Amino acid sequence: MKHYELRTAFIDALRGLKEKGEKSPQIITLMSEIFYVCGKRGLLDEDLLGNRPIDEWRRTRGFSSKFETKFWPSISSLFWAFVVDGIISIGTSSGQCDLPFFQITEYGEDILSGEKMIILDPTGVISNLKKSREKIDPVVEEYLAEALSCFEKNCLKATFVMIGCAAEKAILNLIDAFKEHFSKNQSKENFERKIERKRISLKYDEFSSRFNNINKEIEQKTGRDDWKIQIDSMFNLIRYYRNKSGHPIGIKFEKERVLSALSIFPELYILCEELSDYFKSNKTNLM
Repeated sequence: MKHYELRTAFIDALRGLKEKGEKSPQIITLMSEIFYVCGKRGLLDEDLLGNRPIDEWRRTRGFSSKFETKFWPSISSLFWAFVVDGIISIGTSSGQCDLPFFQITEYGEDILSGEKMIILDPTGVISNLKKSREKIDPVVEEYLAEALSCFEKNCLKATFVMIGCAAEKAILNLIDAFKEHFSKNQSKENFERKIERKRISLKYDEFSSRFNNINKEIEQKTGRDDWKIQIDSMFNLIRYYRNKSGHPIGIKFEKERVLSALSIFPELYILCEELSDYFKSNKTNLM
């Protein structure tokens, strides 16, 4: 079983305890829930199951000793990572503030109940993108994975830098696809000269000004009138925070603000890819 599979099982086990109304479960109860989730997903071989069906384990709320020996270090690490993130807290009260009891915090309840939970599951973000697109640019995927890993470890400025790099690569891919939209070679060559060896901001400005010339045409052909405003707003927001984070000026961000950038990136990426597909399949005479 891969770490992300165990991590997803950990998250769903917390959700399961919450749905059951478990106010102050013990870690052993969480272990049983994780074991059950893994078993139902076919992640445990017969040796880890102890040659017993998972539903039989469920009735006794137990788990095999081999499962505990193999996965306890990872589960313990995940447990404390979620404590640090404020999803769970140890103990039940000031009079009982220690293990083995723990609670899901109010913040944790909100996260577990909402769509934001996808951000706490790095693989979920990437796999959801893959459901929308058959293939994700490998450079984008690499930076996105690192951004999510940084966020998980509360490295917020690093998160902005990584998600900013992923966004820039998505935009560079869009600009490359835009070159295929020119019907006249001379116009295409002129555009290529304008952006050659320029930094991303100047390339995007040149692309943006030319896009304005064909905006109405694209709106008519695609039936969508918000390509420009959506891409502009999301990319510029991410780029702004990326630039602020990439300089040693002592700036600090709230986690919710970083979360907002992570949340809008998938939409930005999909928009860029869909518009790229349009550019590659259609030519224009307006430039």
